[in-house]
Amino acid sequence: MANILQRTALVNWSPPANVVGMKELNRAAFGQIFKIPAIRIQPKLCSLFLQRLQSKTLNRQRIANIQIDQSNKQKKIILLRPQVQFDNSELKFVDDNHGELCSYNLKIDYDYWSVKDIIRAILKPDTDQAITSFESIGQVAHVNLRPHLEDYKKLIGQVILDKNPHLKTVVNKTNEIDNQFRVAPLEILAGDDCMITTVKENECQFRFDYSKVYWNSRLHTEHRRIIDLIQPNDVVVDVFAGVGPFAIPAAKKNCTVYANDLNPDSYHWLLNNSKINKLGNRFYPFNLDGRDFIQHIVRDKIIKDAATSDKKLPVINHVVMNLPASAVEFLDVFRGLYNDCPLHDIKSIKINTPYLPRIHCYCFSKAEDRIADVIKRVEDILATSLQEESYSVHDVRDVAPDKHMMCISFTLPVDVAFNKPLRDEIEGISN
Repeated sequence: MANILQRTALVNWSPPANVVGMKELNRAAFGQIFKIPAIRIQPKLCSLFLQRLQSKTLNRQRIANIQIDQSNKQKKIILLRPQVQFDNSELKFVDDNHGELCSYNLKIDYDYWSVKDIIRAILKPDTDQAITSFESIGQVAHVNLRPHLEDYKKLIGQVILDKNPHLKTVVNKTNEIDNQFRVAPLEILAGDDCMITTVKENECQFRFDYSKVYWNSRLHTEHRRIIDLIQPNDVVVDVFAGVGPFAIPAAKKNCTVYANDLNPDSYHWLLNNSKINKLGNRFYPFNLDGRDFIQHIVRDKIIKDAATSDKKLPVINHVVMNLPASAVEFLDVFRGLYNDCPLHDIKSIKINTPYLPRIHCYCFSKAEDRIADVIKRVEDILATSLQEESYSVHDVRDVAPDKHMMCISFTLPVDVAFNKPLRDEIEGISN
């Protein structure tokens, strides 16, 4: 019996060598047969053999250790590790229980191999630069293929689609994002032409056309981080809202939300998502330039109108500005935002009232000291110095070598809000 074990060769668990360089997917080419050492046994003894020989069985993912014996349907086959060695007691156990050492032809086909296995096998010797991961946006998979993979892109798309049944489309970014709406230029590699998809995030549903709006699933933890900072009944202003990853969950927390985006398609889906998530009448969407939105909606409608009609201090708790390529450049619009507001009357200010908003502004930084870089850029635009206790800087994620997405959160300084120093009011609040 031991001779049979010694005759089995070491198995190379990888797709066949003849698939290297394949440019048009041929699933049949991935079929092969591995000769595996095995034991033929009575079916009723399967549990006994598996328990006694657990360390010697094949134990590979997606391959059952117990197979039907094709030559004798009344028997079962237990697969063993290639070149396995049995000691005398194990050989005696097999013999005492009428087991028969044999070899088994294990058929492996395209269905067995993972995306990583298949693509690495095809792209040899470029294995180190193979695409093995992708971003999932609901039913759409997004890859960023390097130029040298141009001839393989359709094949790569089809393999990803085959191996992920929940997907309906695979797309590739063809160039850098270079438009005011942050929409990536995409080409379809496999699947349906329609890129309308649904994403679930932070207990909310988001539906949108991925070819026409901005969405980044890798920011889900950042979305969660900001949402956790927002308290129920807060007033939230989202200047570059997109399809609502910040605004919709904030509204679900019973906040009053003013959400804006310049992209008409984003605005369309923002409206749609507000209905899907049943936000009610505390959600106000707008389709304006960010600067116009702050000047004419935040200043003229939220701050001035509220102050005039209610005769009380208007409070905006949070302002979200997620446009990292240029959001910092919009900060100058906050200068004088609260002019002609009841804050000029010191008697209307209650001690410890957080009457100025917390601004969460995103940007990119390539500087060696990213935190110092972000602070300086914000201070330059605001023409003021941020008090150390009034801000925090969060490193969101790296987006490219030596390029990081950052978020600076700070309380709008009083001198910026009124476009002048207000020493008397500051002293009044602190007393």
